[in-house]
Amino acid sequence: MLVILGLFATVLFQLNGAYESVTLFANGTVDYLSNPSSEVYIRGYSTLLRLELVGEILFTAAALYLIVLFFRKSKKFPLYYVPFLIAVLIYAALDYFLAASLSISHEETKKAMDEALPEHARAVGRAAVGAIVWGSYIRKSKRVKATFTRE
Repeated sequence: MLVILGLFATVLFQLNGAYESVTLFANGTVDYLSNPSSEVYIRGYSTLLRLELVGEILFTAAALYLIVLFFRKSKKFPLYYVPFLIAVLIYAALDYFLAASLSISHEETKKAMDEALPEHARAVGRAAVGAIVWGSYIRKSKRVKATFTRE
């Protein structure tokens, strides 16, 4: 039950993140922050946000696919869920390191990024704990083996 709730939460969080990213592109924030002549220029910000948007779309699609497999009780669910958890962990870590490596010269912008980085670090921690706990459960549980039996 918690696994499927986590997948639905993943879909909601990823869609929210994608909406926020699209909003930043649409309202000109990304253009402003990515313009070298801007006083708050952040080199690589546009690329980072594009990578985040692609990740949000891919993880939404993957989570939706896993939800379908879950309700079909497909044998594929346990096989795909563990790599999904690992991919989420790798993505969260990569996102953290890319965000932390941004070169920001504007003091207020740097302060805002420094305040946002701990949340990125917590996301890496949550992904690591989730991968360990749920990955172990999916791999070792007799209940999972007995439930996901359909082609």
